[in-house]
Amino acid sequence: MKILLRGLKWLSLSILALIVALLLCWWLIPDQKLDPGAQALLASPTLPPAEQNAYFLLWGMKASPELDAHAVGQQIVAEHEKLLAAGKVESLDPDKFYGAHPAKLKPARDRCDFDRQQCLTAYQNAERQIRAEFASNARYIERYRSLRTYPQYAERVLNMTATSRLPDYATTVNLSGLLDAWIALQVASPATRKAALDELAAEIAVWKRLLHDSDSLISQMICVAILHHKYRLASEIMSAYPDTARQYSAQMTQITAPLSDKEIDFPRALASEFRFSASIFQDLRHELDTNAIPAVTTGDKIGKFLARLGAYRANASINQRYATHQKISALYADNPQQLLAAPSATRSNPDPVNWWNPATYFYNPVGNLLASIGDPDFSQYAFRLHDLRAYTRMVELQRRIVEAGIAPDHISAALNNVGANLTNPYTGQPFDYDAAAQTLSFAGHGEKFLSKGRMQVELGKR
Repeated sequence: MKILLRGLKWLSLSILALIVALLLCWWLIPDQKLDPGAQALLASPTLPPAEQNAYFLLWGMKASPELDAHAVGQQIVAEHEKLLAAGKVESLDPDKFYGAHPAKLKPARDRCDFDRQQCLTAYQNAERQIRAEFASNARYIERYRSLRTYPQYAERVLNMTATSRLPDYATTVNLSGLLDAWIALQVASPATRKAALDELAAEIAVWKRLLHDSDSLISQMICVAILHHKYRLASEIMSAYPDTARQYSAQMTQITAPLSDKEIDFPRALASEFRFSASIFQDLRHELDTNAIPAVTTGDKIGKFLARLGAYRANASINQRYATHQKISALYADNPQQLLAAPSATRSNPDPVNWWNPATYFYNPVGNLLASIGDPDFSQYAFRLHDLRAYTRMVELQRRIVEAGIAPDHISAALNNVGANLTNPYTGQPFDYDAAAQTLSFAGHGEKFLSKGRMQVELGKR
């Protein structure tokens, strides 16, 4: 019994000594200095003059037609920043700025189910309804077209946090879809075909620019989806009207120009995700102390208690997340072949916390716990971007084949002779050619369009 009591005594003393050592480390070891790279990413950006920034138009796109949509967007953003600073951003009500008759558009998918239909045909079969809808929304269409007149687009107007709000993208997406439907109607007539193709070229150009300039992941994915639909419309136009590629060569060359590496900047969106995480780390201690984030679960209560004891260091947590961000950015900046080969765990958290290392518990354990959660797996978004890049290459090949009138038995040879910038980016090889179906295709990894995970273009009659 004495041996047992002595053992319990030494065990208790050891546990007490460990707790004291932990507390001393938490209290005495100061926070780190912020990594210069992280500091640079967190620095306030240089923004264009508000009147030149298309971002405000997106915020006000839904406003009544008699209102200045750009001014409405500025009012909403100003209100958002005011409420964000006061910790009341959830009370933001954009509807009160939109006026008496805000836009009420049919969802783009109601005009065409992009996953199951050929949209050119669907639009043309619904000509009467689309003409009526276009006429009733003419003033909104003109507002939407004004996106092309803005010289700059900068999203980092707001200090993004967990409670930040986003613009009303739905109105812009639905107007884009309505204009696509209008283009489909106009292209059916030789008298209006050139004007329709000019419109489609202008649409693709502005959305390419918005894709490049978008900082946030969600806005990049919206641009990707819209560009997919517009390139697919171009492909369907060439299939239905093969003479278009020859008669309107200048317009079609501009329309089908594939997405270049310079027009893609996925690490830019990852940097925005890092800034979002850093804003949470910077505010966490304050939020815990002021009950801005209520401790609901037992885990929340334990984390809050430990943070108050000194087990959390904001800068150290940011530096740790920045190191992970650098590795993720390097992985996602590489070509899609390397991304495909990377293990799933590496895509989200390439530098996991070592819970067997005592240092993990003696310094910033709360930050280490948050870091162990890691970023989400961004690969599904990156693959959507790579799918778009591959699809635009395929549409460009379709234009070249149709314009040159290449015979079916010569297409395989032609595909083998294109440059690397027109091959399948996932394989580095030519796209798959089905001579019987007269299609080019590839296996997508981020989106599904019509053919069970394969994206394709129909070469049509030549």
